[in-house]
Amino acid sequence: MANCTVYLLCLLFGVTYVQADSWETQLLANLTADHQPEARPVLNHTHAVSVTIDVALAQIIAVDSRNQQLLTSLWIRMYWTDELMTWNPADWGDTTAIRIGSEKIWRPDILVYNSLLPYDSNFEDSEATIYSDGSVAWLFPLTMLSTCSIDVTYFPYDEQTCSMQFGSWSFDGLRVDIYNKSATGDIGSYKINEEWELVTFNARRDVFLYSCCPEPYPSVTFNAFLRRRSLFYNVNVIAPCFLFVMVR
Repeated sequence: MANCTVYLLCLLFGVTYVQADSWETQLLANLTADHQPEARPVLNHTHAVSVTIDVALAQIIAVDSRNQQLLTSLWIRMYWTDELMTWNPADWGDTTAIRIGSEKIWRPDILVYNSLLPYDSNFEDSEATIYSDGSVAWLFPLTMLSTCSIDVTYFPYDEQTCSMQFGSWSFDGLRVDIYNKSATGDIGSYKINEEWELVTFNARRDVFLYSCCPEPYPSVTFNAFLRRRSLFYNVNVIAPCFLFVMVR
């Protein structure tokens, strides 16, 4: 009813009336017209796109000692600035942010180097949020299968460190630079694992220089320090063996 009243008043005074959803539709059409999502979103091609990554560890699903693998549930969060997608909110009905399918815009090809998944399984065609100043937030869930060097010498009192190294697959650091959002990953929504205790989940940025190339190659590594919960083995394995030896 309110929209009808506003519309009639606009007709009376000769003012063009555009609903909020129409502003978004027109803005999306304007931003994506002739847009090339493969091109890096910089006005100066010599500048690098700075990508900030944050990883939330939602669950440790399995630690496979035999195959040296770690299966986790992650929430990936990436942030960067798209200099080609900016607008003045006043020109678009005070629209300050829009959501768009991430496959329609440029997005960094950052994946886990030690992933055991196919290349395209490291990305999700989820919605990205673009703000009027060009800043982009791309968040998506991912079930990650990665390698992990597991040493069971001190089983069942062993501690393991499993790493996930994130970096661009196609670009060097002069074109796509990557930073960790903080020194620790997000474990605010972590679901406790019955077999493994998550002691720490830290993040570290590294820059590698190779003899073949002068360009730097940055990466961000998230390290999950795990401690095996030994109570189950103490009760069901160690104690029966000890009692058997004592009886003999």
